[in-house]
Amino acid sequence: AKLTGLGNEALVEGRFEIAIAHYRRALERDPHYSFALFNLAVAHQQLGQFAEARSRYEQVLGIDPTHSQAIANLAWLDFRSGDDDSAVRRFSDAARLSAARPTEAADHWFNIGAVRSHLGQFIEARRAYEQCLVCEPRHAGARYNLGTLLLGPLYSGPASLGLAREHLEQAVQIDAKRTEAWLNLALC
Repeated sequence: AKLTGLGNEALVEGRFEIAIAHYRRALERDPHYSFALFNLAVAHQQLGQFAEARSRYEQVLGIDPTHSQAIANLAWLDFRSGDDDSAVRRFSDAARLSAARPTEAADHWFNIGAVRSHLGQFIEARRAYEQCLVCEPRHAGARYNLGTLLLGPLYSGPASLGLAREHLEQAVQIDAKRTEAWLNLALC
């Protein structure tokens, strides 16, 4: 735990190589210490060592198959590598496993929406953003993205324009510094 704590301190400070050294030493003492293993994966991911990060996240899941954050980070790696279907599946699994933690689940649903939008699956993206808002009504990103979808690819007339305006106004209320929300609101 002490070595992991030192690794966490280095990780937060952006000293990823030092963090990796501490986590490896912790894992020499206990190879199944999932906290050290997960943070080791994060450090590798921060350094752009994606294959090593993936391997470590998979080791975490070997210890704890319900580790939603490891699943979500694998989903991000899948998305980054172009495996969108796997990314959606993993983000969905992470959202399901995080149901008791609505803020965390909301972020996973948001990511599903982002992947679906990237794929041009706008109706499915809308559903994911709406599910995000069920979990966390004050999720500024989901409000913005949903408003933008209704203003653009899902525009179907005055009703969608009104709904887009509503979501964008809420996005601005939540995070007034989001200039893109202000711009889209002006388009409304």
